Amino acid sequence: MIKRDVSAKFINLIGLCIWLVMFGHILERIPALSTNICGWLVYSFHSALFVACMGRITHFNWKWSAALYALSLLTPAWWIGTTALCALTIPLLQKVSTRWRWLAVLMAIICGVIFGFCPDPHGIAAKLHLTRTFAFYPYFMFGAFGLCEKTNTKAKYICAALTIATSIVAGCIAAWKPLPFLMSMAYMPGSAINTYIWRIVAYVIGFGMVYATISFMKSTPWKGLYATGLTALTVYITHNYVITIAVGFTKMLGSLITLPVAAGIITVIFITALTIICRGAWRIIHKGGAI
Repeated sequence: MIKRDVSAKFINLIGLCIWLVMFGHILERIPALSTNICGWLVYSFHSALFVACMGRITHFNWKWSAALYALSLLTPAWWIGTTALCALTIPLLQKVSTRWRWLAVLMAIICGVIFGFCPDPHGIAAKLHLTRTFAFYPYFMFGAFGLCEKTNTKAKYICAALTIATSIVAGCIAAWKPLPFLMSMAYMPGSAINTYIWRIVAYVIGFGMVYATISFMKSTPWKGLYATGLTALTVYITHNYVITIAVGFTKMLGSLITLPVAAGIITVIFITALTIICRGAWRIIHKGGAI
């Protein structure tokens, strides 16, 4: 399901996303950090970056997509299901001419604003990953069309500055007037006009952060991130089963240093350990062959 000629940049980025996922989950489960500006910033773009990278590195294989979608229904791994559903549309995306690609992304954003948000995270549409697929499909298109790689020096710095400024303003507003649905853009509830505005703001921040992060990521393997990126699927699935332990260690360490720093340290330790274990397991399965 993964292209063979994938740039090291995107393997690095997938690894970065795995680190951010665990960091965000730790923040989310600690009441003192669940509404923290740090947690909000992580949740504002890490899923978008993940899906955009998957759009760039995934090729069409309906058997793999069906198998991964079935797996996602049995494990707490929604992005696998979303990626699998998005991957089924790759033959259609390949038929979109270059001149119409930005328009196609814009149409997907409109659909995402209208249909991609669910007030009930336990509803059938959410359980089948349909709402998140609508919400994050524009990012998958962004990656699949290769639009995320069309960068230049001025554009990436301007984009980074504007995105950071927008994120800070939105984060301050969220802190001043708590908006818990901002923590996960796929679950912005309601249909009031201000909710639609926040959804659009979420896309602006998401696309800006995705573009800037991809632009600044180096194109050569970055040892820690690259190793995690190579085993992203297994690390992602297994991290769900150790997150409670990680939160416990974070709270213990948080009595000595600030909680966000403690969460960062524990994330590094746990993801590194999971990467080593999962990579070792794959080497055993493949009898010492490359993964």
